[in-house]
Amino acid sequence: GELIKLSWSSEKLEQAVRDKISAWSPKRFEGAVIASDPDSPSPEENIRIAEREFSRSVRAVASGYGNVHDLKEPLSVLVAARDSATSPETTTMTADEVRAAALSDDMSIARPAILAIVDRITVGPRKICVIPKLGGC
Repeated sequence: GELIKLSWSSEKLEQAVRDKISAWSPKRFEGAVIASDPDSPSPEENIRIAEREFSRSVRAVASGYGNVHDLKEPLSVLVAARDSATSPETTTMTADEVRAAALSDDMSIARPAILAIVDRITVGPRKICVIPKLGGC
């Protein structure tokens, strides 16, 4: 058979996702925990960056460049990164607030809300399926 080549523009796909989400029952939005800044590095990545910087500083001090006091700042950054990994910044909203955020035209508002409530999105040539974290299609 002939392979059908269809594509979705980002605007059409975003609108189709919002259309699917708008039809969900209020229960799908309950208990969502929204990350404060989904574009920031993950807590694990922040720890890796801080560990690299701390190791670099230790090697510099061990090589005779600087002194032990030069480790204070990289160590405090590493401790803060590890602390934030155990208590990441999140926002708990009401179901109505989560729904409103997910349906917002402002993607900086919609994206974190959608990430909090959607498990995955499957896209076919003619339809999409938005699978909520609470199951179903």
